[in-house]
Amino acid sequence: LSDTRESCQRIKLSLGPGINSCGLTLIDAGILPTPAAKFLLSNPENNPPGSEIAIVISASHNQYQDNGIKLFTKLGKISDDDESFISNLWNNSSTTFPPGLKTTTINNWPEAQNIYANYLINHFPQNFLKNKKIVLDCANGAAYKVAPIVFEKLGANLTVINNSPNGKNINNSCGSTNPENLIKTMKEVDADAGFAFDGDSDRVISVNHKGEIKDGDDILAMLIKDQEFKNESKVVGTLMSNSGLERSLQKSGVFLIRADVGDKNVANELERDNILLGGEPCGHLIIK
Repeated sequence: LSDTRESCQRIKLSLGPGINSCGLTLIDAGILPTPAAKFLLSNPENNPPGSEIAIVISASHNQYQDNGIKLFTKLGKISDDDESFISNLWNNSSTTFPPGLKTTTINNWPEAQNIYANYLINHFPQNFLKNKKIVLDCANGAAYKVAPIVFEKLGANLTVINNSPNGKNINNSCGSTNPENLIKTMKEVDADAGFAFDGDSDRVISVNHKGEIKDGDDILAMLIKDQEFKNESKVVGTLMSNSGLERSLQKSGVFLIRADVGDKNVANELERDNILLGGEPCGHLIIK
């Protein structure tokens, strides 16, 4: 899967020959948020048989000129050791393709989008957002198709901005790193809430009806009050988490564990202590 950068298709076609040469099949799930990779791998009834690795082609919140590759197993992002091993292989290898590695066979998987959307929708009661005015800023990125589907199916009165990607406008003065347009549009339509994603849609920044930005720390503070987490005594943040969040959690008898910066480090801490909720101020949020 990938975001909307113009280089994504070229990278996909470049990866293909090497993947095919190892006797593996490349299945293209299309443009989807990065979190879909873990879900699609971890739910055997919803993925092609034998799927073991997911490749996400994206440079997250960076501008369109950048791009990169994220690798997932069923447990999540690959380890730092595996990343170093792959990097060393790359740096020490020939850049010339061996004979025969010229063509790519890619099997398209158009159903992946609806499978992921339905998974999200089914977490909520029917018409959960009925009569709510919501604005989405899709950053011209990976959420531009699936996010509106989810919010509309939940009954929201929806306004969507920055959902016309052209390969070069991803994260361009929009999305979670630039919420000004979201706030402006919310005021114009008198919205109840707004959400801004980044390019690969693994970050979200929210805005309330007063036009106040609520970052990942704020969202963690709100989520921990939900009944789903009433028995939780620990939440995972990072070294960047606001001390105000820590004091707020302490008043509720909840301890903040500070991981190193990075959603992978948050995920590792969640796994290590069997904690349900963690995140970063930038809007990476993980709910196990």
